[in-house]
Amino acid sequence: MFANGDQVVQIDHGIEQLPSMDYRAYVRQVRRTCDALYYVFLRGYTTGLEAYWNRSVERGKSQGEGRESTPGWYNATVMAKRALGEAVSAWNLHQEGELEESKVSAEKALQFLIERYVLLSEF
Repeated sequence: MFANGDQVVQIDHGIEQLPSMDYRAYVRQVRRTCDALYYVFLRGYTTGLEAYWNRSVERGKSQGEGRESTPGWYNATVMAKRALGEAVSAWNLHQEGELEESKVSAEKALQFLIERYVLLSEF
């Protein structure tokens, strides 16, 4: 389940390789599970970046001046949130059968993550 409760992924227990098994359904189920795990990891990553940004802001306040790293953490947080939004959009588009649009959205999510690293490395 997505942390915000939007999506639920059912996982069958005790899947065995039976002759009557529908492998396409199995692969689709594994895909949905991987998508859900990707969401969980990306959400955790975003939360971690927010924590670093907040810590940088607080340290800057306690030192009486802004820290050099604070804008980098802020920009990384923004890019990660955009990536998360695009990833959720890609999931929804895929569920609606809009496969090409889903692929484009997933690529945008990846680009946001790449930009995050470029922005952070500049600081």
